[in-house]
Amino acid sequence: MSSTSFQSRTPTPHVANPGDVYFLEREEGSHDHAVVRPHVVLTDGRVFPNVRTVAYCSKQPTEADDGAPHVMVERTSPLFHLTGFDDTTYIYPSRLIACEASDLVDHRGRVIDEFPQLRNDELRRAVGLGTGTAGERGAAAESRRGTIALFQPGFAEMVTTAYGLIVTWPPYSRRGAVQNFVPIFDADEYDTDIPCCVVASGKWARAMANVRRAFFMVPLLQSAYEPDDIAGYLPQPVDGVTMRQIDEALTQHIYGG
Repeated sequence: MSSTSFQSRTPTPHVANPGDVYFLEREEGSHDHAVVRPHVVLTDGRVFPNVRTVAYCSKQPTEADDGAPHVMVERTSPLFHLTGFDDTTYIYPSRLIACEASDLVDHRGRVIDEFPQLRNDELRRAVGLGTGTAGERGAAAESRRGTIALFQPGFAEMVTTAYGLIVTWPPYSRRGAVQNFVPIFDADEYDTDIPCCVVASGKWARAMANVRRAFFMVPLLQSAYEPDDIAGYLPQPVDGVTMRQIDEALTQHIYGG
């Protein structure tokens, strides 16, 4: 990604709603530590009020050219002046962040015309809803979707878990680079009575150290880099039943239904 900075303005408090554009000091889990970048809010917090899923934005088409799910907001579009962008910008739901709602303070604008396509089409594609798991025949066969990532120590410390379930759209997941994932925790160590979360077990769980039942924290959906953040993948993907439960939870988290 280019390190080109977007214009700086004075932060203003705002309630984070879907379509809102916020500028973040750095992208969690990324390598843009010194760059202030715009992000678009994708979820409304009705199911999980303290967290918003936000999508990374860039002026560069690099990932779009590589097949990443995206929406382009052109500076010539009628409502571009309301976005807070200063040039044509690509919104990438292929690069997601789970952000505390209280951390979203630098509000710059709102994406309006392009938002339905972003949320209803490209976000759905970016998390592979309905495409299954690499553990079964179908669209996800021989992809990363449904596999369990083992994180590098530094990234594992940041996300407070060593494991994540890859939910990336199968064609893009095969390219590596960036993977959307749901963090996995030990169900015996957490209160699992949380909306949009899934508790499951199976043969695939045996390779996770000391985890008898997996707790999939779907509202913390986010992205990781391969190989910077991902050390490797466990040998057996999750089963189809578990993957369908994850898809249902993703749908509830994203769309509230």
